[in-house]
Amino acid sequence: MLKKLTSSGYRVNVAISTEPLEYPIPANRHVFVMSLECENFERALEIADSNMFFASPVKWIFYKHNDTNVSFDNLNILLDSDVTVCTLQKNQTISIEKIYKMHKRCSINVETIGYWTLSGGLVEYGIEKNVLRRRGNLMGTTLDSCIVITNNDSLNHLTDKRYENVFIYTTEQGAFHER
Repeated sequence: MLKKLTSSGYRVNVAISTEPLEYPIPANRHVFVMSLECENFERALEIADSNMFFASPVKWIFYKHNDTNVSFDNLNILLDSDVTVCTLQKNQTISIEKIYKMHKRCSINVETIGYWTLSGGLVEYGIEKNVLRRRGNLMGTTLDSCIVITNNDSLNHLTDKRYENVFIYTTEQGAFHER
């Protein structure tokens, strides 16, 4: 896998460390890959959760065998999280799923993405690629958000577009993750 990534132009750094990661972690294109069968993986997930490493833009890929049971219910893998679970089935097929929660107190939702086989490669089920569009049905969940006012008159002109030079910035990181 690393050889394919590096030949595709990705810079790959592999590190095994017990040192804590700095927060905030660097920008996009950081992907954590973790076996859900390695020693102390539960503790690693707790640390990642406490440091908000499941929040966007960080991506996660977990892999495990079919008979490995793992619960993600106590983690804050929320609406804007990008967490993929790859499960090796007994027939040598790898099922690919995305997981998330609508809210901290909700149960995990599973989106079946597709599967991969050695002979056939990746087979996707044709779901929407954009995470927030795909998860657009909030089922009545209330989201809290905030805006940054750069001009005192902005609130008076949020919808009428009277002044095109008045910009409203919404928070991107943390909009779905409570601090």
